[in-house]
Amino acid sequence: MKTLLVPFLALFSGLGLFMLGNALLGTLLGVRAVALGFSIEIIGVVMAAHYAGFITGALVCVQLIERVGHIRTFAALCAIASAATLSHILLEVPLAWGMLRAITGFCFAGLYMVTESWLNDRSENTNRGRILSTYMIVILVSSGAGQLFLLAPNPGGFELFSIAAIMIALGLVPVALTTSPAPAPHRANPMALALLFKTSPLGITGCFASGLALGSFWSMAPVFARMLEFSKASTAIFMLLTIFGGLALVWPIGWLSDRMDRRQAITLLCAAGASTSLALVLVGVEFSPALMGLVTLFGGFTFPLYSISVAHANDFLEPDELISASSGLLLVYGAGAIIGPIMAGLIMGWMGAKGLYAMNAGVMGLIVLHAVYRMQMRATIPNEEQDAVVFIPRTTHVAYENDTLIIDSSDWPEAHTSGSPPSDEELCPNLVFEDLKRSGVSG
Repeated sequence: MKTLLVPFLALFSGLGLFMLGNALLGTLLGVRAVALGFSIEIIGVVMAAHYAGFITGALVCVQLIERVGHIRTFAALCAIASAATLSHILLEVPLAWGMLRAITGFCFAGLYMVTESWLNDRSENTNRGRILSTYMIVILVSSGAGQLFLLAPNPGGFELFSIAAIMIALGLVPVALTTSPAPAPHRANPMALALLFKTSPLGITGCFASGLALGSFWSMAPVFARMLEFSKASTAIFMLLTIFGGLALVWPIGWLSDRMDRRQAITLLCAAGASTSLALVLVGVEFSPALMGLVTLFGGFTFPLYSISVAHANDFLEPDELISASSGLLLVYGAGAIIGPIMAGLIMGWMGAKGLYAMNAGVMGLIVLHAVYRMQMRATIPNEEQDAVVFIPRTTHVAYENDTLIIDSSDWPEAHTSGSPPSDEELCPNLVFEDLKRSGVSG
């Protein structure tokens, strides 16, 4: 495994550094916005701007990479994101923060795209599963580690904004110094949403619900903690445990979903998420072991929903539709992530801090009802015909090209350009699927 990861150390180091800065910034802004007296509704809108910028960047940055190259794009976006991070200190008004959050989101879409392009270019079919799982782990671990900076004195002051900016800027260094040749830009045309919904209604609603839940968590959970007057250390632990829950339970839940009707897996997952959210509404008034246990479970039940919804949609798609469909599902997730913080802000302004989890309970409950309805409308796919769940980060469409279960039909052997699909051995002579299973990316 060490030998496998050596060629990717520069990329993963850069990713870890700028993710540390991004995670710290997201939590810090929520804490600081409450201290500045921003209304909860306004905070929701400000934080949602990040996802609007991110979706825009995911659509536009391909053209930027084609024009000036990967390293120049990465350097420019790191510089802009670092400057935007520091600018929050100078412009402490909601409108300016909303614009800065949109700029930061745009930049991070491009940074992810460059990183994922390099990972895709330097991976082989025999190791893509392990590389993708490592990529996911680096993102989640760095996001969790970023919360620990809140333990520093005066978390609302300029020091932590400076640390976040420094981390983002340092993320440039390993990538800028890489000797690897630049990969080709990756384009993807998202599948029409109407066709995607017709093909897999539950897949598209599951991705949208995941965006609502996780977009509201990343944006408004620090606000939840500050509204309940958690200490700085308690806020950091609260965020860290939710992320840890997502990291700890994502693989067991994926394993389970590969062995049952995917709709049943989504039903059980969302029912558990709704129940946990309702319990948080009841106990979420003070920092306690019960609250910490529940937020850990909330992360575990919420983080896998997106990947399982994508896998469910993939079960009904042709091989040459998978990339465009996955790009469309990512846009659906992004739309949910934009709406989620705004909804959460409005509900929290009405109900108080507990409104965050009340909203998530309602969202998850609706998906349960939809999943049960869909089970009545279409026959299940036999377990042996389902593709295994591969946990893909909710970043850009380039990440999907590292998923070895998404293989364009143009790459099929010539003997299979018509007629029955090729066997796994013909598609992947190195037994990619078994390699994925052994590596822990799928169940």
